[in-house]
Amino acid sequence: MKTQNRYEIALRSDYPEWWRYNVFITVACYDANGEMTEYLNLTDKVYEVSADNRFTNPPADYDPQRPLRIATPPTSHIETYIYIIANTFPLSDEIRLSPPFAVRLTVDRNGETIIDSSHEVNQWGGLTLKQSIE
Repeated sequence: MKTQNRYEIALRSDYPEWWRYNVFITVACYDANGEMTEYLNLTDKVYEVSADNRFTNPPADYDPQRPLRIATPPTSHIETYIYIIANTFPLSDEIRLSPPFAVRLTVDRNGETIIDSSHEVNQWGGLTLKQSIE
């Protein structure tokens, strides 16, 4: 029988315009037989997505620390799906002036960090990550 683990998934970025991105994290939890037992969601929308959006500042109540964390109940293993989607265009229309920026993903299992990775987010296309974690 596989061990039951608790996982915590966290995502953060120091990018000053991190507010221009909505984040969706889903976690599928599985038992030792590979059956899904839970499906968890974290949705962090700063602004609604619209082709008309040309925001130049975050909303007044925006928290620049933006704690994005989701924790699982005891489970055998998980699959994570992370979507980072622009809610407005970059400040410059020139691609060369809108380079990718970094986000840091950490995954803890039973309080111990097992993943600590950096990923580049395309300012125009966003980012999609999928990981299976045991």
